[in-house]
Amino acid sequence: MKLPVGEVLRETYEGVFLHARVMVGLIWYALLAYFVLIALEEVYPDYGISILTWLILPMISVPLHRYIIEGERNAGWHGRYLWYLLATIVSSLPGIFLIIGAAFSLPFLGDAITFVGAGVFLLFCWATFYVLVRLSLLLPLTAVRGGIFIKDAWQIAEGNCWRLFLAIVGATLPIPLISLLIAAPVYAFLSTAGGEGILLLLFLVVLYMVNFLFVTLLSIAVLAVSYRRLAKRSGA
Repeated sequence: MKLPVGEVLRETYEGVFLHARVMVGLIWYALLAYFVLIALEEVYPDYGISILTWLILPMISVPLHRYIIEGERNAGWHGRYLWYLLATIVSSLPGIFLIIGAAFSLPFLGDAITFVGAGVFLLFCWATFYVLVRLSLLLPLTAVRGGIFIKDAWQIAEGNCWRLFLAIVGATLPIPLISLLIAAPVYAFLSTAGGEGILLLLFLVVLYMVNFLFVTLLSIAVLAVSYRRLAKRSGA
């Protein structure tokens, strides 16, 4: 089965915008904690408080994955908290290795980057991208089943790397673009109108919160919908 990207995006957007109130109701306390930590990071930027936001991720993602995939409104995250944290690490490892490899190798290459070297680096980038996308379904899989099932996640996404990528981009990219289109003229108007104080700050804060909320809901939803459709095919 090939992932029907158009149907996945339609189901993702319809689900999020029709059930946003229910979804926010499942994770409101985690969202509040996240925004509090972001505010503290602005006040105390030298303490690395934003790192703690990573610890809130399972509180947001697990209930939403389980609600979308299983229809459970009372599904908690407690029994899967550590598993989901581990799954985020595992699914991010290829990207981490790419960043570390580039950071260590590029300074030594300098002007000696050859056509072959560039080709090898691009090949490595492609391999990293491929693994990242194939492992993306590890997140909803872990949220539903608990534990780390790398082999199952890999098999579920088989033959759908590009389709998964297009679905993820299609679900997450429009909201930031729309926010940018809204923010630019409003920012220019408030600036020229002398509203560079509390009004402008309030607008930017609200825009950030709304943008974060919908990007988060859509990014989780598109993975959950994709997993649900592909898991039926594989019997996982």
